[in-house]
Amino acid sequence: MLNCPIVEPLAALMVDLDGTLLDRPWISPRVAGAVRRAARRVPVSIASGREIFDVLEFARELGLTAPQIGDGGATCVNPLTGDRIWTNSLQAGHARALVAALGKAGVPFFAIHPEGTVASIPEITHWDLTRVATMDIDETAADVLVDQFQEWASVDAVKVFLHYNGLWAVDFNPAGVDKGTAVVRLAGLLGIRPSQIVAVGDSFNDVPMLAACGVGVAMGNAPPEIQAMADFVAPPVDQDGLAWVIDNVLLPRLK
Repeated sequence: MLNCPIVEPLAALMVDLDGTLLDRPWISPRVAGAVRRAARRVPVSIASGREIFDVLEFARELGLTAPQIGDGGATCVNPLTGDRIWTNSLQAGHARALVAALGKAGVPFFAIHPEGTVASIPEITHWDLTRVATMDIDETAADVLVDQFQEWASVDAVKVFLHYNGLWAVDFNPAGVDKGTAVVRLAGLLGIRPSQIVAVGDSFNDVPMLAACGVGVAMGNAPPEIQAMADFVAPPVDQDGLAWVIDNVLLPRLK
């Protein structure tokens, strides 16, 4: 399904991980083959809410050499060297206040910092947190959390659908840091315009990325609100929708 025409040649591909590239726990052979074909022609970047270590695992499995993005846009890494290109962390005071509020509310969480992941307040020795997340909650609980933190100027809270179990997560990132800001920074690194990137995603944390790119594609398993704002709607992940995007949207329109 197409909502608007593509007005210029495309030059890069950004893809979400879970529910887009990954039909947990694996990448289908058809999708893997399509991604490798695309990567021979243009830079391909995974942009995920997951930790960068997970992103790099799949990027290296596919042989991707372009910068890879994790922590909802807060971290970008060169997959060939492991060197960080950028890291955006919560201010230490804001990070402490956030995890204290979650702890007081009795909400389980884990926190990501440049050296790893921790799952309780006593474990946190590094307060330069790039992301804090709750996992495996129902949508009502996710909405309550998002509403609770929407007035916090220091963090952005966004709910994320977990395709693999039908539950929800809430990601907390530094304010103003998301996959959309990652689009702009990545385009600068690649020497192209954001309008030359096609992005593919399936959840609410993908909305800034789909909006910032020239072509935004929603997976068929995405919530209706996300499908409605996309330029294309692809088949769902269990029907290899990303392969369809590469073969029918990206490759025919390369610069």
